[in-house]
Amino acid sequence: MRSSNAQHPGAVLKSLIEEFGISRKELAERLGWEYQKVANLVNGNTSVTAKIAIQLAEAFGTTPMIWLTAQKSWELSEAMKKLRKNRKRIKPFKRLTKG
Repeated sequence: MRSSNAQHPGAVLKSLIEEFGISRKELAERLGWEYQKVANLVNGNTSVTAKIAIQLAEAFGTTPMIWLTAQKSWELSEAMKKLRKNRKRIKPFKRLTKG
């Protein structure tokens, strides 16, 4: 299994904020969030939950699944980096053939 260098969803959000020409403050106001919640997400200090994914999807015309997939891809990428040495010691099982 190869590791990937997935982006934290906050990096994606930062790009969208720039693309839409809005401020973090404006996004927070539209979503009914505290400014710090947006800042934490953009800075990679907060995970995208199902609720956050739904809200971001509504705001940017995407789907919640895009946000949740980005979060899980990033988490998997980070876990693979941390467990790289351990994974080399794991011996895969071999399938038994029927017959």
